[in-house]
This record gives sequence, C-alpha cells and structure tokens, in this order.
Amino acid sequence: MTGLTTDDPDRAARQILETTIATGGAVRVPVDVTRVACRLGLAVERRLLEPGVDGLLVKLEGQTRFRAVVSSRCDLDRRRFVLAHEIGHHVREHQGPWTGEAVLGRVERHRELSMMPVTTTDPDERWADDFATALLMPAGVVATLWSTGMDLDVLARRLGVTPAALTLSLIHISE
Repeated sequence: MTGLTTDDPDRAARQILETTIATGGAVRVPVDVTRVACRLGLAVERRLLEPGVDGLLVKLEGQTRFRAVVSSRCDLDRRRFVLAHEIGHHVREHQGPWTGEAVLGRVERHRELSMMPVTTTDPDERWADDFATALLMPAGVVATLWSTGMDLDVLARRLGVTPAALTLSLIHISE
C-alpha cells in the first residue's frame, strides 16, 4: 500500500479504513475487521492455538499471502481485537514482497486487553495495539456517538468491543 503513514498508528488506521471499507468517507460500525484484512490481501484463519497465544501473523515459504491466525479459544470481542492487532503488524512491517518462512508475530494473552496500560516495552507490539484500538474504535465515530449521550455499554456493543476497551479509548480520545 503506497503512501501509508506508519509513524502514527491512529493515522495509519484511518488511512486503512478509508482505503478498504469507508463509503463516501464514512465508516460503519462495528468495523468489519475481517473484510479489512481480506482487502489488504491477508488470509484469515481461526484455529485452536496453544493456551496463552491469541494470534499469529505467518507466511509460509511458497505462499504468496500472509495469514492472520486467531485463536478459537477467544471470545468474539477478543478475536476482533487480535485480528486488528495482526493487521497492524502487517500494515507496519510487511507491506510489499517478503520471502521466507516464519511466525512473524504472536499475541500472548497476558492481560485482559492488549490495549490495557502497557507492561510491554516492545514498541512494535505497542504500535499494533494502538493501531487495533484506532481501527476498531475510530476516534471520530466514537466521539460523535458518545456526544449523543449513548450509554457506555450500548456504545461498546455497537462498536463490537468491551466496555473496558471503550473506556480506554475514550480516555485516549480526550487527551
């Protein structure tokens, strides 16, 4: 994807939404994160992964597409976040040709939400978490809906995220 800004995860997520699923500049929620992945050329799989691993970004030798693999152990909200996180890794690090065989990223479930205050010092993981948050909860959409007085739980369900995730997003938006 040419012209993509990867220095800022919020801006990168907006660009991805605009180029993959926005209609007339508007994004419908909940964001169809599987459709975003497919439009970016990612294959999406749900598999039973080892305990403690929620997702992987892989590309096997001889294959032309990356695969975002999400654990079937996760509930729907978590699977959506994990897939958005893997899209973030793909967008930031793996655009264009790549050869080899490797597991390129893992999401380990070490806290309720990857976007909880970080315990990781890995800037790539933090970037992918921030990207996923911005992709699933576009700031403009969240601010508009929140300003109508919509209840937190109702808004979280509408966005397809947990109330805890939405609370953190609202804090981030208000900063």
